[in-house]
Amino acid sequence: MQGGGCFIVVAFAILALASDSFVSANDNNMNGGPIRTKDFCVGTNSTDGVFLLEGRYCKDPIYVTANDFYTNINLQPKGPYNAFGFIVQEVTPNNLPGLNLQKLSLVLIHYAPNGGTVPLHIHPYGTEMLYCTQGKLLVGFITSHPNNTHYQRILNAGDIMVFPKGTMHYQQNIGNKQAIAVQGFSNGYAGFVVPSKSVFGSNPPIPVQVIRRSFVDLIPVRVINALIAFFSLLIF
Repeated sequence: MQGGGCFIVVAFAILALASDSFVSANDNNMNGGPIRTKDFCVGTNSTDGVFLLEGRYCKDPIYVTANDFYTNINLQPKGPYNAFGFIVQEVTPNNLPGLNLQKLSLVLIHYAPNGGTVPLHIHPYGTEMLYCTQGKLLVGFITSHPNNTHYQRILNAGDIMVFPKGTMHYQQNIGNKQAIAVQGFSNGYAGFVVPSKSVFGSNPPIPVQVIRRSFVDLIPVRVINALIAFFSLLIF
């Protein structure tokens, strides 16, 4: 009886493990992810690897080195601020191949004093976590229709804010010195949609009458045309 009992316990344990593995594999598939059989997939443009997600090939592990998992960014960039008053440096699978398929990316942003702003925007593919390392930032996000709830905070050095995936949000430097923030994303390519650029800088342009009606006819045609002319040339 004892031997039979042990066999039954072991059999149930094996079935439980098999069931758990089956569910996990199905969960991965339902979530759009691969069933991971490797520790990593270093991105490469070579066609000699095995095609996986995100349009990337995997480098043969024989040729993978520590450098594939390493990069650096300039903590004090010399470049000018863009039209909105910020400088952005990105770390994605494009410049850090070891991030491929890891569903992570990072951004370092420097905000100009007295109003440097990352304008209202959306990351359709990932959640953002912002860590303010220097200065004072006014940040916020807006939930979807019909509530359109606005959540706003002032961040100082050491403060952290989360912007849920797909919500419209912003950051603005309200201090008189440069502000700096590090942002992490839950996707290698979180996407970056700026509504003002999308509406007034699309290619080809959205018909003026559509834009005007979208703002309940409150924006004069001449203003819409001026915004289209400006945003169609704006690069950031």
